[in-house]
Amino acid sequence: MHNSRSLASAWSRTAATAALGSLVIAGTSACSDTLRDLGPNPVVAQSNADQLFGSVGMRFSQVERTPQYDRARVRLAESALVPSRVFNDTTVWPVRPTPQIRLLYISGDLGSDGRYLLETRSLL
Repeated sequence: MHNSRSLASAWSRTAATAALGSLVIAGTSACSDTLRDLGPNPVVAQSNADQLFGSVGMRFSQVERTPQYDRARVRLAESALVPSRVFNDTTVWPVRPTPQIRLLYISGDLGSDGRYLLETRSLL
């Protein structure tokens, strides 16, 4: 009986490893065409990818937040496991269309200094 369990366990580990390997191979080949569009050869593609991901990182790493948005963000994070704590908090939910629905609209706009400003809005 003990041998059949260890055999089944070994088989399931082997199957899981094979499935993971298949997913990695499929994922790699599926994305290869997308990455080829970054440049005509690997060196140019690497340089273009570095520029692309570097600029995205710079654009979204230094974000400004309005005080109202920041309070709502912190309160939601603190109450993530107990959402009833913030359900009736009007500083978190400025829009309450019904007694059961709470909405927090967030807008991100590019400021004059090149940084994104995240703020709450009453309408989109």
